[in-house]
Amino acid sequence: MMFFAGFLLFSSVFSRGYGASYTLQQAEAARKVMNRCDPAVGISDGCDAVMVSAIRGHSSVLERLHPRAMVLGRGFRHDVQYLMDALHKASQKRMELFGEPMTGEDLAAEAARQLHSATVTGSRPFACELLIVGCTEGSCGRPEVTLHHVGLDGVATAVRAAAIGRNPGAACSVLQEKLNGRAGQEQGPSVDELLSAASDALKEAAKTPGPPSADKLPRASALVRAVRSPENGLELVVTHAWLPTPLVMLR
Repeated sequence: MMFFAGFLLFSSVFSRGYGASYTLQQAEAARKVMNRCDPAVGISDGCDAVMVSAIRGHSSVLERLHPRAMVLGRGFRHDVQYLMDALHKASQKRMELFGEPMTGEDLAAEAARQLHSATVTGSRPFACELLIVGCTEGSCGRPEVTLHHVGLDGVATAVRAAAIGRNPGAACSVLQEKLNGRAGQEQGPSVDELLSAASDALKEAAKTPGPPSADKLPRASALVRAVRSPENGLELVVTHAWLPTPLVMLR
């Protein structure tokens, strides 16, 4: 599946000369790659937990960049891996220079910079999107878990919920409906509500045309929270998991 998507992307790159039509064709090829990717969603409880769910195909996993950040990517596998490697290098450099890890916001901004740099320097647009889960010291001494979305357009945004991969609009409509249904309630959504919202969003995204077996692939979900440990201090951990296949990978 991803080999075919990659062929679409590179055949577009080399099929025409430079110019406005060439650039538009590249952008359209990148969108076609995303439309063939298995969907994934992230949804926050607005405070200290993020649910990440994905239909598991051949593409990436929820990867830990450092103790306070995890990333899930969708798109052309080479582009996702390139961004992951770039974020690892940027995070290691920050630790060497300042002795502190990059926040989720910092990582999202760096990913956006990498996407823009590829386009501005004359390379083809990257065909990938990211969900970035991070944690910081929040107000009142409680850690805060954040969710950022980095889109195909290279825009990094802090969000309550987001979808990447195939048909994100349909998935986001479901997530928005679920969140709006809780408007005015004092407490954030429960674990079961987060899981239900993520599952419904994936089902909606999988209804649209795409790889024939995408709606039959196993779904995997992980609830990510921030805890304090003697070894790493503040760090992200998976406290609940619904895993037909492993979702989290450590480097």
